[in-house]
Amino acid sequence: STFCAGCSHLGSYYALRLALRKHEGVHIVNGDIGCYEQGGYGLFSTNVNVNDDDSKKYPIRSPYETLDTIYVMGSGIGMAQGQAQVGYKKGKVVAVAGDSTFIHATLPAVVNAVYSKADITFIVLDNSWTCMTGHQPNPCTGVDSLGKETKALDIQKAVMSLGVEFVKEASAYNTDEAMTALSEALEFEGPSVVVLKGECQLQVQRRTKKGKTQTWVDQGLCTGCKSCVQLGCPAITFDSEKKRAGIDEISCTDCTLCMQVCPVEAIKMGGRS
Repeated sequence: STFCAGCSHLGSYYALRLALRKHEGVHIVNGDIGCYEQGGYGLFSTNVNVNDDDSKKYPIRSPYETLDTIYVMGSGIGMAQGQAQVGYKKGKVVAVAGDSTFIHATLPAVVNAVYSKADITFIVLDNSWTCMTGHQPNPCTGVDSLGKETKALDIQKAVMSLGVEFVKEASAYNTDEAMTALSEALEFEGPSVVVLKGECQLQVQRRTKKGKTQTWVDQGLCTGCKSCVQLGCPAITFDSEKKRAGIDEISCTDCTLCMQVCPVEAIKMGGRS
C-alpha cells in the first residue's frame, strides 16, 4: 500500500529526511499506529540484512523507509524515551504519532518525557481527522461526532501546558518551513515537539470537489533525476524509456509538494497550453 496522493505525511517525512541528513550518526525513528505507519512498510526499500551489529545505518530513499519501529498505539514516544534513557548516543532519537494517537495514547508519555528530561524529538502529524479507521472526527477536527462545530484542540498549547519547553508548529505542505522546525527541534537538548499540520487530502477533495488537475511536468525541463519519485506520491509517474516524470491527472490533488522538491522547477501549476 502507499500513502494517498497529496497526503500531508509525504511532506512531513520528506522534511524529516532532510533534517536528519544534517546530523551524523545512526538515527532511530519510532513509528506508531495510523496512516503514517506506512512510513515503515518498506515500499521501494533496499534489502535489509539481519546481523549482530549493535547498529546499522540505512539510507532513507523514500517515505516508506523512514520508520525503524512500529509496535502498538502510543508506543512510539515510549520506545524513544527508553532508547534515550539507556544512553543511546549514536544518533538522534525521534518518535512520530498522528493527532488522534496523540490524544488517545501519548499524553502520559509526553509528561514522562518532561519528567525524565528525555532527549528526544516527538513529531505530531496533525491531519485533523482519524483517517485510518474511516475519517472520523477527533478533538482536533473542529466538529463533533454529530458533525456540529466545536472548539478544536490546539496540540501546541496542550504540549506546552504539559511542560515541554521547545514546541514548534509548521505546515506539512511547506517543506522548507517543516524542515526548519524539525532541524531546530533536533538541535534542542531535552524533549522537543514539532506539530506538522496538513489536512487529509481525501477530506479536502470531498469538500472542495476539485476540478481538472492543474499540475503538470514540463518534459523539456525534466532531467529524469527522480527527486519527485522519491517523494513517494502515487500521482507521480515515471517513463523508464523516455526517462521523464509525469503526473497522473486522475489522482493528483495539486498539493504542490512535488513542485517544491523538483530541483530544476520542471513541475508546474496551471498555465498549460
